[in-house]
Amino acid sequence: MANENRPARMKRSGLGKGIENLKPKAAAPSVKKWEEEAAQNGGIREIALDDIFAYTDQPRKYFDEESLNELADSIRQVGVLQPILVISRESRYMIVSGERRYRAAVKAGLKTIPAVEMSLTDEKADEIAVIENIQREDLTPLEEARAYQALMRRYGYTQEQVAEKVGKKRSTITNAVRLLKLPEDILTGLEENKITAGHARSLAGLKKESEMRKFYQMIISKGLSVRDIEKLLAKDEKKAEPTAAAGKPSKSEDILAVESQLMERLGTHVLINGTEKRGKIVIDYYSLDDLNRLIELLGGGF
Repeated sequence: MANENRPARMKRSGLGKGIENLKPKAAAPSVKKWEEEAAQNGGIREIALDDIFAYTDQPRKYFDEESLNELADSIRQVGVLQPILVISRESRYMIVSGERRYRAAVKAGLKTIPAVEMSLTDEKADEIAVIENIQREDLTPLEEARAYQALMRRYGYTQEQVAEKVGKKRSTITNAVRLLKLPEDILTGLEENKITAGHARSLAGLKKESEMRKFYQMIISKGLSVRDIEKLLAKDEKKAEPTAAAGKPSKSEDILAVESQLMERLGTHVLINGTEKRGKIVIDYYSLDDLNRLIELLGGGF
């Protein structure tokens, strides 16, 4: 059972101080603001749904059918309240922002939809498509990772440049893209919610695909939590703290809590050896990029 007094004790001992500073602070560009400005500058007009097609490289691949039906019901009653953004492509219009509204309008039986035509390069259209979905939390972890990777491959962006364009920390981009090193069957498991993004990040830290698959199957068959699999990985690599010797106290709940928070925040395995009075922290990294990511997360500049 969780210790209900733990937050107060952690506050007094100072454990966890500074962890909140590891949260991303970058402000993302506002797609809503772009839409409003585009509507003011270009005006809103009705465009036939038959003349519109979905964005070719839309990061979001899955649209919840029940949610679409609910939006379609709303559109039948009050119409489409926010115009979609489109760009002209070969005498038709490609959606840059608002594919969900477009799909729901089709379901609702509309013939036209309010839209704003924008003049954008393919590069800017890609950026807006990724940013819109991230801001609206519409992307799965895998869709997000593939969207970042597509921007890097198509335009030669570095992780730092992608981070600036989508308003994220570089460490967020690194953590996301790391998932793509996993074997396809594990990526499928992530897509099908057999494992969480936390599980996937833990597995991505392993060097061999055979090891990734071994622990993946253990997660599935035994219903292991992220914390469980981190413990197993640490034990497997012989990095875990030895079982408490006679007369030597085991880790306190406070230490375990901070260890767990650091793993979640840093996106890698973290081991704290010691007590509230003294000890050491071991943080795993798996490449030079990963090391740079951790340095940035921990404040950089040293």
